[in-house]
Amino acid sequence: MRIAVGKKIVEIDLLPILFVWLISIWALFYWQSVLDLPEGEDSAFFIGPLSQISVLFSILITADCIKFKQIVGIDQSNDQNVQKCISKSLKNRLLFIISIIVYAISLEYIGAIITSIVYAVGLSIALKTKSLWTLFGIAIFISLFIIIIFVEMLRVPLPLWGTLFS
Repeated sequence: MRIAVGKKIVEIDLLPILFVWLISIWALFYWQSVLDLPEGEDSAFFIGPLSQISVLFSILITADCIKFKQIVGIDQSNDQNVQKCISKSLKNRLLFIISIIVYAISLEYIGAIITSIVYAVGLSIALKTKSLWTLFGIAIFISLFIIIIFVEMLRVPLPLWGTLFS
């Protein structure tokens, strides 16, 4: 979104601002709801600092998403010259965080084996792995690694096949 103010153009990239503030508000709401529980102080040990850090990052991202530019000529207002505040690497990081959330949610329904293989294949494709053997080898290795470490050694009750296949 662009707004002309005098001899300046204010460019605001709304999507990342809305996204980070939505996450921060959700984290703060969760933190407050945990504090209202009888054992809330002990339960909120990790979520408190995390929600505070998310608000700090929201402020920093919001400040980065608002750009002020001088109007010099006609070329300044072209869409080609508009720089987005979210770079490609930040978009990749946000997609990575979203993929971890989707992975965690799908663990319950699809199970650890299939979810880990699909996640590892997607991650390998995102990292531009060319060889199919490497792609599926890494996926199967990560899946077996998760099962051996978390299920067998640490005894974490991960659903191997999920509720969808039960």
